[in-house]
Amino acid sequence: MSQELQKSWDNYTNRFLAEGVPYADIQKLRTTVESWDGWCSGWYELAQEAEKRALVARENGYTLTAGIEYARASVYACFGHYLFWHKPEEKRVVHDYSTQMMRYAAPLLSPPLVPISVPYDGIEMKGYLRLPQNSKGPSPCVICLGGLDSGKEEWLVMSALLAQRGMASLLFDGPGQGETFYQMKMHSNYTDSVSAVIDFLEKRPEVNSSKIGLVGRSLGGYYGPRAAALDHRIKALAVWGAFFDLKNYASIPPHTLDGFIYVSGAKDLEGALPYIHSIDLTDVVSQIVCPTFILHGGRDVITPTSNATRLADGVSGEVEMSMWPESGHCNHDVAHIARPGMADFLMKHLS
Repeated sequence: MSQELQKSWDNYTNRFLAEGVPYADIQKLRTTVESWDGWCSGWYELAQEAEKRALVARENGYTLTAGIEYARASVYACFGHYLFWHKPEEKRVVHDYSTQMMRYAAPLLSPPLVPISVPYDGIEMKGYLRLPQNSKGPSPCVICLGGLDSGKEEWLVMSALLAQRGMASLLFDGPGQGETFYQMKMHSNYTDSVSAVIDFLEKRPEVNSSKIGLVGRSLGGYYGPRAAALDHRIKALAVWGAFFDLKNYASIPPHTLDGFIYVSGAKDLEGALPYIHSIDLTDVVSQIVCPTFILHGGRDVITPTSNATRLADGVSGEVEMSMWPESGHCNHDVAHIARPGMADFLMKHLS
């Protein structure tokens, strides 16, 4: 097994488990995928097996099972194309398959996903609105903000936790992410897209627009705080892996650094540096006045603990910190504790 492939399994297995990938499927992939070049196709093949099961279930009238299998196909394909920078054509094929499978799954899930489209700067950002079941009035809503090479398809578990607590969620692809990447690359004014999402939510009768929260994951742990600082319509903030700045960019894993080059549309590191240097909360951190929850891992090799503590020290509102010294980036190894903790915090301040 190549060093790159081994590192991928070491770094991401907990993430796969946290998003619902059965351990048996992970073991199967570990025996069949022999090189990094085969990573994407290995996941894609497993995704297509799930799609076949969805078709059989649908033919037999088992619509919930069909939705679960379509969603599994989407998530597997999402993990296949994730970080697969070096073969953009193959990445695009599997990405498009992932989005298609989630569109099939959306109306069959419980609760379902409602496809939405948010106007922003001449484009339409695709997303989903997920409402809690049996809601008797406008619901609080949490915007789910992804990270580097992240897509709306990877929010099923978190959106379900929010729905169980009576909160709606909006999952979307911002600039440089998912479907929007192919219309607009990631840029320093990304937070304008978050404000566009809030504008959209204010027009939805199912949503209580006075109770909007945000959870920002990984690189979203930078754009989430920045959005909360600049748009005070955000009433509660959960930071899932804090990025105060990216001054440590030279020390992060090379494969991850390649991602910043990719999502910004640059050709090389030198071309991406203006974007990388724009990642800095110094000028706005004191403007964060809403209750803030910061979740971070002490062994995070991408964003150090100092990014979390500087954020906690800098905000003007109430802060809760959940630091796990032995945990890694985004705390996937303690997902069964950390994710409900974020959802509970948001419920406390929005419901």
